[in-house]
Amino acid sequence: MSKYVDPPDKEEIIKKIVELETIGDVKKFSEKVFPGWFITTTPAYCVDYPLLSTNWNKVCDTLGLKKSLIILVAEITFDEFHTVTKTFAECFTRAGFSVRCVDEYKLCTKCSNAIPCLQMWTSLKQKGIIVPINWSERCTICQ
Repeated sequence: MSKYVDPPDKEEIIKKIVELETIGDVKKFSEKVFPGWFITTTPAYCVDYPLLSTNWNKVCDTLGLKKSLIILVAEITFDEFHTVTKTFAECFTRAGFSVRCVDEYKLCTKCSNAIPCLQMWTSLKQKGIIVPINWSERCTICQ
């Protein structure tokens, strides 16, 4: 069972999220509501996965946003039992962040850019998306 399932006071929490003035306030509130959900940030995706950066650019361009950071969170579930984490994720996205689950992305062990984990790399490869020939915990330029 998810530890980030909606609490009983989810409506009040969502209302408060909407009323917060800065994205920093949203981050602090997310840490108060769900300690451990917000893991870390990184400025970029690994250059070996150009589609990830392209998609992030498209989202920001479509919404008229300046690109910010990639946020890795403990869990993202889009169902009726996770509306609070969904609201946090949407708030960050609307501020130019790319929100990703730490189970699907990790940081390059050298440069700290976001790289898909082995399972995500396999999924991207099966879909015909350009990925490195072999999966690695490092970007090819960091090898």
